[in-house]
Amino acid sequence: MCSRKSKAFIEKIIDELQPDVVILEDPSAKNSRKRERVRKLIKDVVLTCNDKDINVYQYSREHIQNVFEQFGKTTKYGIAVSISEWFPKLKSQLPRPWKLGHSEQHHQGMFDAISLGMTHYYLRD
Repeated sequence: MCSRKSKAFIEKIIDELQPDVVILEDPSAKNSRKRERVRKLIKDVVLTCNDKDINVYQYSREHIQNVFEQFGKTTKYGIAVSISEWFPKLKSQLPRPWKLGHSEQHHQGMFDAISLGMTHYYLRD
């Protein structure tokens, strides 16, 4: 479990936004490199959503790559490029390609979130 402060923040956000659905990356997937702290945070989000009867969907990086493979992109950067082509207003936020020894750019998270939403759209029942 994460700290009480984090748990309170999660509950506050969920109460304010009142989502019908929450879509998250699945940290339990075999190739996930999420740190333990992030895994615990995601678990707390799931538990909070379950307590509030909010549907939670989780997708692995493999799910995302499978969806975007049909567009010829499977890398994080390639997926971000595709998203920026579909949503031109995001082109100015497109992160540079990742290089060994460099940290991921902060805008990458926005593209990761959009890729999760699009994966849900393509894989939903």
